[in-house]
Amino acid sequence: MAGKTIYAYECWTSVSPSLMGRLFVDTLRGKESCSFEYDTE
Repeated sequence: MAGKTIYAYECWTSVSPSLMGRLFVDTLRGKESCSFEYDTE
């Protein structure tokens, strides 16, 4: 099964939401593993 990618946005520093980073969710042997990567922009 392929992992999931959840895009995280923030909207407290400006009027419009901006991409903050991505949360990656992978499942291996029935256990979930998560990691977060901040956006470079």
